[in-house]
Amino acid sequence: MTPLRLSLPLDAAAIAAINALGRGVTITVEGDLDRRWTIADIIAWVAFETGVSRREIIGEGRTARQARARFAITWGARTILACSSSVIGRSIGGRDHTVALYQLRRAEQLRLRDPAFRALTNRMIDRFSGGPQ
Repeated sequence: MTPLRLSLPLDAAAIAAINALGRGVTITVEGDLDRRWTIADIIAWVAFETGVSRREIIGEGRTARQARARFAITWGARTILACSSSVIGRSIGGRDHTVALYQLRRAEQLRLRDPAFRALTNRMIDRFSGGPQ
């Protein structure tokens, strides 16, 4: 028996083909259909792109490298994921929402005046613009 290959979402023709097969049809769906990008995904991506570890990002350190990574994450979480400042703050080391608001303002300033930061955040948009791959 040749397997029936379907793609989601199922249209009327696909449902008719399944019904025509009768009982005993097994449909296997691969992957996580409800998967959405998360702040954890952005943190992992920024850590990789910047060379700042996740531990450093969510830690207490205040180096320029750590701060820039946090600014990028905050910007991405707000711009791409539409997360609240409270959620963003908690995700980046349990910080207060006012810290996340400050980081967002700094990220916007950096996007205007720092080509490298703007390029990083533009790559982030490209990476996270669709669903997880």
